[in-house]
This record gives sequence, structure tokens and C-alpha cells, in this order.
Amino acid sequence: MAQWSTVQLRHSLARPRPGAVLPDQGHKLLTADDLDYAHTEGLDVWAYTPLINGGYVRPDKPLPEAYAHPGTSRVLGALDEITVETRATRNQVVLAWLLRQGIRPIVGVSSLAQLDEAVDAVDVPLEDGHMARLADAR
Repeated sequence: MAQWSTVQLRHSLARPRPGAVLPDQGHKLLTADDLDYAHTEGLDVWAYTPLINGGYVRPDKPLPEAYAHPGTSRVLGALDEITVETRATRNQVVLAWLLRQGIRPIVGVSSLAQLDEAVDAVDVPLEDGHMARLADAR
């Protein structure tokens, strides 16, 4: 019998307000319990929609209303500081943040430049201090 090897859930640095309705409702967000279970069971964790459909970088596609709360403002502030310190883009820092936690991001791209940006996230030098600041902001 084949064993399960992976769990795939929606996850990103910014989080929606508790109980907020997402535009594509029905998708399950990764929780701390899900992550703990996956680690306990030896499952890989894949995160989809990690860049929230361009919401971190595209003025024409801002973060959905469900993300409008003080926590998002704190996260974006910390994210912007870290982009300056690491010389990375917002998207790259978000992807590097996931990778540092052993979470594999699933990204969709529309151009070779977006693919290059995503692939280069593996080289973003996120340090423990950066991770702590992002955790505090969340």
C-alpha cells in the first residue's frame, strides 16, 4: 500500500483576519497543528498561493480585503525592511521564509522573469534575526 508523503495547504507570510472570507473560500489554510502533524508523520509540506496572487508586489492586484488588519501592516513593514537588508524582492523573501521552515512553495508564474525571481529565492540570506522579526510581526 502506498504511503502518504505530502500535505498541500494554502500558506503565506501574511495571514487573513480570523474568520474572514477569502475570495476563493474553500481552501484550507495551513495551521500550526497541520505543520506539527506533518513533521511528526514525516510528511513534506507544500504551500500553494504563497504570493497571494501577486498581492505583495502588484498594485493592480492588492492583497484581498480579508488581509486588511494591523497584523498585515506589521508584516509588510518587516518584509520591506528585510528586502532592503537582503537586497531581495518581497516575493523572494516570502519564498525564502517558507523554505527556511522546510515548507516547499508552489508558485505560478506568467513570465520567465517571474520564474527567475522565484528560483533565486533559494539564495536569499535570511538569518535567524530576520526569521524572528517576521515571526514577531505575524
